[in-house]
Amino acid sequence: MAGIVSDQALTETDNDPRALRLAGVCANNHRMNRRIRPLPVSLLLLAAWGLTLGAVQPPAYLSVKDFEQCLAQQARGSHREWCLPVASPAACPHHSWQQLVDLKKSGQLAACHQP
Repeated sequence: MAGIVSDQALTETDNDPRALRLAGVCANNHRMNRRIRPLPVSLLLLAAWGLTLGAVQPPAYLSVKDFEQCLAQQARGSHREWCLPVASPAACPHHSWQQLVDLKKSGQLAACHQP
């Protein structure tokens, strides 16, 4: 196969950097490249978990069925955000309202400000 250098070829050319360059191997780190060890699974899992810490999660209310019928919108700075009104709107299903109230109690949903 082209581009693959055997251990014997590396041993024969250890003292000849020109031959290593011709074989496509860097003279400074050809030995390091021969012994690549796989990372432990625990290290890979830790790295994946660390990546999710910085990830932004979608708002919890998005998982509530018919949330649009239950929530109101209010201005906050330069944008609008969903908020929980004081009373349940007539079109809001009871089960959805209860889930949204629980989200508000847990701090995952803001209450609407009174005008």
